[in-house]
Amino acid sequence: MPLRSIETALAVVVLAVAVVEFTAVPSPYPPWPTVGPLPVSPAVLAPGLLGVAVVAGAVNDGLALEPVAVGAAGAIVAGLSTVSLITLAAGTGGVFFVGALTLVAGVVLATVVGARNAVAQHRR
Repeated sequence: MPLRSIETALAVVVLAVAVVEFTAVPSPYPPWPTVGPLPVSPAVLAPGLLGVAVVAGAVNDGLALEPVAVGAAGAIVAGLSTVSLITLAAGTGGVFFVGALTLVAGVVLATVVGARNAVAQHRR
């Protein structure tokens, strides 16, 4: 059960980051935050962490259609996040489309996690 709480918290963080990134809401963090030389953009890290948590939850839930499908989506988002972080660390410049794609995929995954948790709550 604690893993579901972590997934839910990360889903809320992803949705909050999406609101900040895609609206005129003032950003509580710098535009390109770093820790030393490493980029730590919340628009890339939050979906990646959610993806990892969802994959861990799918492994914990076992082989069934829903955990495998949601786990596969989590793996895709975690992979996109990894590619985005590598691209940011390389510092090649240009337009950062993969970061936006990562955040959009994270929003979709956050929505799926929220819906799955709502259905599970309704069943109880």
